[in-house]
Amino acid sequence: PIAAVLPWWRLLGQLLRVELSSQWHRRGDVITVLAFYFLVLILAPLGLGPASATLRGVAPGLVWIAALLSVIMAVERGIRPDHQDGSLEARFFTGASAELIMAAKAIVLVLTTILPLILVSPMIFAVLAVPASAMVPGALAILLGGPGLVVIGLAGAALTAGARQGGALLAVLLFPLQLPVLIFGAAALQRALTGEPVVGELQILAALTLFSLPVGIMAGAAALRGLIRDDA
Repeated sequence: PIAAVLPWWRLLGQLLRVELSSQWHRRGDVITVLAFYFLVLILAPLGLGPASATLRGVAPGLVWIAALLSVIMAVERGIRPDHQDGSLEARFFTGASAELIMAAKAIVLVLTTILPLILVSPMIFAVLAVPASAMVPGALAILLGGPGLVVIGLAGAALTAGARQGGALLAVLLFPLQLPVLIFGAAALQRALTGEPVVGELQILAALTLFSLPVGIMAGAAALRGLIRDDA
């Protein structure tokens, strides 16, 4: 009864603490996601050869494909374990709505997945022979487009959390929805490599993320409510 009358921002703060604590206890998953991203892009030069022109040509696609796969891994671990151990259902007893639960999960996953990708991006870009002038636009593209990937991914993860082959189903479900972010993210880095302005692509990425936030949170919240109803 006390939790039910708390203002939404205090409930959100409580949920953020719970999610951060949960991520800390499962920090091995966070490290696995970051290591996957890092290894994919570090191993690419070994397969493609040391030619700088070749690496620069494929860098935009490689960076965003690796980011997309890393986000899919992260969002599945953001919903399924909580559903399996019952902690997802327990969050509803705090008085928080499904939308607040989804928002808290999205914020924490952005902090633990997208932010590390941005921090390691200068090293990755250097390995892929991306010039220093393109590093900042490339990192900005990840910053603006990454949260959209996370929110869409969380909605998909909530929809597939009860499925047996949820990982494969999640990848198939999310690819068409996340493709616009992938296209414009790679285009932003490609234009930065050629010295062209990237403002238009960055604006489109920001618009896609702003559109994805409410839609993804509402869709994910509806999926969470259905998941809890099915378990009841």
